[in-house]
Formats: sequence, C-alpha cells, structure tokens
Amino acid sequence: TDTVCQTSMQPEKGYKADLALPSYRQVVDLGDFDRSKWVLPPGNSGHLSSVNHRDQVKAWLSGELYPMPWSRSAVEKLTPSVLVLAPES
Repeated sequence: TDTVCQTSMQPEKGYKADLALPSYRQVVDLGDFDRSKWVLPPGNSGHLSSVNHRDQVKAWLSGELYPMPWSRSAVEKLTPSVLVLAPES
C-alpha cells in the first residue's frame, strides 16, 4: 500500500475486475526505437486538479498511441518548446 503505482493479486480471491491498478500501453519497435509508441491512462498527471489528469482516456479507449522518440533528433523534432534554466552570473 505504500508503493507508487503498485498492484497485487490475492490468489484465493481469483481474478476480479473490481480493483484499481496502474496501466500503461507501450509498443516498442526493436528495429527502430524512434517508431515506438505509448499511452498512459488516465493521463500525463496523477494530480486530480491537473488539466492533464484525464487527457489520454479517449486515446486509451480507442487504441490510439503517442510517439515515444528515443534519438536526440527524433526528440527535438517532436519538442514544441524548450525551457532553459540558467543561473545568473
């Protein structure tokens, strides 16, 4: 009960669909990692008041996946903005 995103099963109770557990769908292309994809329901944030808390539910239900770039060039291509934090000299 103290582990983030943990799940468990009690064999004596069988497999019931009445438990809550984390879920993650990932497809990795071992021949070209940049073609890998993922989706994380309910969304990108675990915080209930975040606008991103439920932003992937529809994608999850429809089977849609998001790009999961690996190489620097693929990451830069999909990056909408960059935040640079630099100390003042």
